[in-house]
Amino acid sequence: MLVPEGEYLIGRSITLDAHMRFTGRISDASPGRIAFTANYNYDTYLQAFQDEQVALERALQALYGFTDHTDLDLCGRSIALSRPIDVHAEVGDRDTFGVRRVIHNGQLSASSSSDWDVGMSSSTASYDAAVDQLKLTNVTNIAAVERGSLVQGTGVGREIYVREVDIPNATITLSQPLYAAPASQTYTFTRFRYMLDFSGFTSIQRQCLRQIEFNCGRRASALMLGRAGIAWHIEHCWFVRPKDRGITSIGEGCNGISIESNEFISPETDLNVEDRTAIAVNTNKNDMKIRNNRVVQFLHFAVIAGGGHLLVGNHWWQGDGVVENAARSAGVIFCNRNVKTTMVGNYCDNAFIELTDEYNANSSSNRAYGALTITGNIFTASSIPNWFTYIRLAPIGPDQEIDGITVTDNSFKTIGGDFMDRVESVDDDRGSFDHARTVNVTFTGNLYEQIGTRTASPLLVTGFNLFPSTTWNILTSGRLPFGGRAMRVQSIAPVSTLSGWDGRMPQVALQQQTDGSGVSLTWQDSIAGEILVTVRSDLPS
Repeated sequence: MLVPEGEYLIGRSITLDAHMRFTGRISDASPGRIAFTANYNYDTYLQAFQDEQVALERALQALYGFTDHTDLDLCGRSIALSRPIDVHAEVGDRDTFGVRRVIHNGQLSASSSSDWDVGMSSSTASYDAAVDQLKLTNVTNIAAVERGSLVQGTGVGREIYVREVDIPNATITLSQPLYAAPASQTYTFTRFRYMLDFSGFTSIQRQCLRQIEFNCGRRASALMLGRAGIAWHIEHCWFVRPKDRGITSIGEGCNGISIESNEFISPETDLNVEDRTAIAVNTNKNDMKIRNNRVVQFLHFAVIAGGGHLLVGNHWWQGDGVVENAARSAGVIFCNRNVKTTMVGNYCDNAFIELTDEYNANSSSNRAYGALTITGNIFTASSIPNWFTYIRLAPIGPDQEIDGITVTDNSFKTIGGDFMDRVESVDDDRGSFDHARTVNVTFTGNLYEQIGTRTASPLLVTGFNLFPSTTWNILTSGRLPFGGRAMRVQSIAPVSTLSGWDGRMPQVALQQQTDGSGVSLTWQDSIAGEILVTVRSDLPS
């Protein structure tokens, strides 16, 4: 079908089941859905509307209507966007979508426009976790608060967003609970602008974005997910200099998401770590697969909630140009204390992994910090102070418990002549651990270079007494993980013949020394010689 010269207003929705060729154009003001079913792709819509942004908006409108196609091919085009695309608004007639759709093979490029300007507002609101952990009530100035806004205030965790705004009832639904918010305070709401924004959908599932470059140009953020949904696939994409965020979840739209073989390049590569604000990814729900991504110089790579995650084969690098005692930020942050997550074969470069509990309004919860496996990863840092560590637990509330942390077969290294005291630590700014309750911690088989303390549990230490004695004090010298206590002796073995020993095993006293990290052995007789003692920092599980 040939559309001749001229501009044509189509007054209603129409499906054209013929190969289209345009010398004229379709008016942007045409109100209905226009579906080209024979040659459905971006090029056809560009020829039809002769405007890059409008063409993409109309193609998306048709994709989520009916075109008899599951894929939108961007035809390798570089598509200039002067404003965010609100996909739900473009579709117009549905709030949920559960059928597989694929958008692929092109570049979206943000052009200069005030439509990318970030929206900001502030409101006084009340919070009562005992009534509803996800609600702000009595919100002033609520009409100015946009869905999808980042929420900031006292006691608010990182990457918490506005999921719903209820203007008549002056309430806001949050993406996560607040861990220490006062009963009333002023909150700041910041709405970033995204090239593709799906947050208008209450639920959208099984979407695939593949081989797309989001060329944000420090003007726009890239992708906002729907409020709920499952099994998105984002693969082989490039997120180039997103102004504020790469991929944002404001609710449960990230459930079961796969983020695989993408590259994220920060807009702040020229800034020192402490001056950065951009974040590559956040999630709120479970069963996420993040694999084989390369992430360069963001403030954080991923801020993660929920559990059941796999992080495999990723490389995140967060260094800067500071040459001595440089600040470093967390690459991956787990915001729930019990994460049921495995990290395998990643490269953590000038960054650290943090396990905290910012998404829990009840710090007295009896759930332990743990269910985290870190195996076969590479850790490298340079220009850092000697107190820098790669793995940090940050409890909220006093006397918390550790249960189920495995750190095995990793390579820990500093380069450039720097020296690190140890690789793991506890950030006690907001809480503490009761190490006498620690269960199921394994820290073994790791490699260390330019690291002062080689952490291990089980830890093999030498006991030596030159002169016969019935009491031997065995020191672990700070090598038990996370400042732990000597909770078990797994084995005692003589290195050579012990003078005065008749074969009877000694009585063991645990949690000795001021910090509880030592062990005392009491023999039946005075013994001299050398033994090997295996000490653990955990109770039997």
